[in-house]
Amino acid sequence: MKIEKLKDDLVKTQSEYIQELKNMIELKDKYIEVLERSLDIQDNHIAKQNELMDEMKQSIETLVRDYNRLQSYHILNKTK
Repeated sequence: MKIEKLKDDLVKTQSEYIQELKNMIELKDKYIEVLERSLDIQDNHIAKQNELMDEMKQSIETLVRDYNRLQSYHILNKTK
């Protein structure tokens, strides 16, 4: 009788352990999903930042070009 009780306890303990392992695996999988989503969000954020940087670069290039053109006109008008 005592041996049967020990066997039952062992099976119960093993079942609980297996269930805990399954829970841990499920949590790990959810954690990986969250990390993947986080990486996707970061990738999108970086892409948007790069787009903004390109727009800023183009704007600065346009401003420099316009400034240089104005300087040229100013110099030409001074010499007349």
